[in-house]
Amino acid sequence: TALWMLTLALLLTPRALGVACVWLKGEHADYGGRIRLVTSALLELLVSALQAPVRMLGHTAFVIGTLTGLRLEWKSPPRDANAIGWRDAIRRIGLLAAPAGLLAVLALPSDALSAPHLAPLLAALLLAVPLAVLSSHPRVGAALRRVRMLWVPEERRPPLTLRNALAQRGFA
Repeated sequence: TALWMLTLALLLTPRALGVACVWLKGEHADYGGRIRLVTSALLELLVSALQAPVRMLGHTAFVIGTLTGLRLEWKSPPRDANAIGWRDAIRRIGLLAAPAGLLAVLALPSDALSAPHLAPLLAALLLAVPLAVLSSHPRVGAALRRVRMLWVPEERRPPLTLRNALAQRGFA
């Protein structure tokens, strides 16, 4: 229980402090208002929690690759607003999440006491591919932007450096 509480504190405290800092400094309007600030923080927490098991699997694969000498390449994902296709998500994420998900499913009936502990992990693994496809879609980002969710001040008032870079690339 103590380890669980410490882990939650380490994961939640920076988020809570960030929201509190924005709120107390009166900068919440820059983030869409108080309700949108808190709702955005909760949405980000949910998506991060769902992505965490898959990220851990990816990190584990790289550590195993390093220890065994297997050659694994890390390619930084493109930063353009391109949706991930179902086939690509299944190939890259599904193949990583499927074995762990299968192990979790097989462990559920054998130990009823561990089921509540495995349920969040299993849900995250089962939702990994749909979440990757959905969260990568430009329309989802545009819809969130329209309702001013997950908003940051730089989206309304880009810094001069960013404006200059965009102008050089022909975007401004």
